[in-house]
Order: sequence, then C-alpha cells, then structure tokens
Amino acid sequence: MIRFIHAADMHFDSPFAGLPQSVARVRKEEQKRTFMRIIEATREKKADMLLLAGDIFDSGFVSRDTVSFLKQCFSEIEDTAVFVVPGNHDFLHADSPYKTVDFGRNVHIFGEEPETYQVREATVYGFGFSQRYISESILPRVGMHQEEGPGILLVHGEVGYESDYHPISVGAIAESGLSYVALGHIHDYSGILYAGETAYAYPGVPEKRHFDEAGIGGYIYGEIDGERANYEFVPVGQRDNVTIHVDISGVSSLDAVEDKIRNLLEKQNLYKVVLQGEVPPTMFIDTKALAKRLEGDCLYIKIKDETAPMREEEASLLEKLFVARLSERDDDAAKEAMRLGLEALRRQKR
Repeated sequence: MIRFIHAADMHFDSPFAGLPQSVARVRKEEQKRTFMRIIEATREKKADMLLLAGDIFDSGFVSRDTVSFLKQCFSEIEDTAVFVVPGNHDFLHADSPYKTVDFGRNVHIFGEEPETYQVREATVYGFGFSQRYISESILPRVGMHQEEGPGILLVHGEVGYESDYHPISVGAIAESGLSYVALGHIHDYSGILYAGETAYAYPGVPEKRHFDEAGIGGYIYGEIDGERANYEFVPVGQRDNVTIHVDISGVSSLDAVEDKIRNLLEKQNLYKVVLQGEVPPTMFIDTKALAKRLEGDCLYIKIKDETAPMREEEASLLEKLFVARLSERDDDAAKEAMRLGLEALRRQKR
C-alpha cells in the first residue's frame, strides 16, 4: 500500500494585506502552525510521500526564517519522500530558494521538464513553473503511465479550460493511465474528481488568508493498494474568513446594530460584515467605531455600510413609533428626549 499526503498553496511570506500588522503577525505564525500539523500527520500516518503542489511561497523571494522553518519541518519526516513543484507564484529562477537552498536529502524539487521518481511500487511524475505564465499543456510530454504499480502526477495548473497557468484537459487526465493527479493553484478544495479511472483533486489553501478564501483549509490523505484507493480531505486550518450580510432594517440605534452583529460572531474567526436594509435618515453608522466596539469578539472585523435611508413616508411612521414609545414614560427626561428626537427627524426631512 502507498500512503501519501497532498497539500498545496501554502503561500508562505504572504503579506496578509488589509489586516493590521498585529493581526498579520498572528496569521503568519498560524500559517506555520498549520503546516506543522501537516508534517505531524505525515509522520503519524507513516506516509511514503508528501506531495506539495506549488506556490509553497507567495513569491520567489523568501525570508531566511521561512527557509529555516521548512528545513526543520522536512528534517522531522526524513523517512518520507517530499516532492515539490514550483508554481506560478514561486516559479524557478536564478535566485529562487529552490535553486539555492538544500532542503534535505528527502526533498525533491521538480524542474520545468517532466521528471520521474520511484517510491516503492509507485512512480511519481512532476514538473514545475520556470516563469509566471505557461499557456501550453506540458502533460502530453509525460506520456502514458505504463509502469507496474500506481502512477501519481504532481502538478500546478488549471484543469478543464484554456489558461495562462498551465492548462490541463480532463481528456488528457483520462488518457494518462495515472492513478492520481495531485494538483495545486485553485484555493478551494475541489472534492475528489475523476476523469476515466484517474482521480484528481485540489486540496486548496491549508490556512486561508483573505475573505475570498473562505472555509477551513486542509490537505488530502490518500491510500492506493493495488486496484483499490481511498482519498480523504482532512481539515487542518485554524481560522475562517467569514463574510456575513446583516439586514438592520428597523434598527434605530448603534447599540442595537452592535448586538445584532455580536450574536453572529465566533471568537476564532475573521469577519467582513456588510450592513444592508433601510434605516432612519437621521441614523449615522460609524463603521470604524462599530468595529472597534466588536473587536474583542473575534480576531478581526471590518464593517461596510450598504444601507439605504428610509423613504419619507416611512420616516414619518418612525416619528409616530418614536413618540408612542416615549409616551409610555411620564418624566422630564423622556419629554426632552422626545423633543430633541423629533427635531432631528424633521430637520433631516427638510
């Protein structure tokens, strides 16, 4: 039986643009801890190989700390063959760490031309990017897998349509004779897909970085035993980037908006909150102040105001509701609040 773990698109040294520096530092450390979980799983499963399908780095220029971290990780699984293909973000060039760093005797970096390695009864094929864009498919150069035992292809690219990021046709996968194609580039888990008898999949980003990378990331664990195979997605990410749309129609105070949002938050996540609905024309929503009041309820929150003012007839109804609510009280403070409130509502209408 061949056991492997397939991960991709770690994007180490990402700037985490748009986040405060303090939060970005936390996220960079969590990125590393998530990768350590993948290394731990590789060791615990006694995987024969760790397949890293490109964009390990966010660019070709990498910090010394990141290089040292990866060397340490790979040294902890020295009995596992680690295969890496450069992607479009970390493509091969003269100063690339893939060219200048010795990551360990168990680590194999694929070049721009197809190469082949044998791991027990399995044959591993792979090739990487040597420039940011590759508009032709290199897969035909691999040829049809005809060896004994399973064939596994490690590649960074896009399946199913024309692309500048190494296009791969479903038909070519179906005709490859391979058991599994380990893909990188798409940042969401694809599910386990099939072209003919060949399985292929994107594991997605293990630790999601932006609000367009939602969900908990992970890796794929695979076992191939003769004609039988099993593939499983394993969540490993620590946080989710959540976008929520909140309708605040009928809410007339910032406190009420705050309470409505707070009920939707979970401590560990990052949030983009989009406020929608119709609000009183006198209501000013200070999104920065509101986010500040909620920042202790999650790691990070940003708020966007997409509300619209009520129509005039609805604002008149609001006056009636306002008066009715304060009329329930018979004290000087309530009367003064009513006077000031009505003045504000009518001033807005003028």
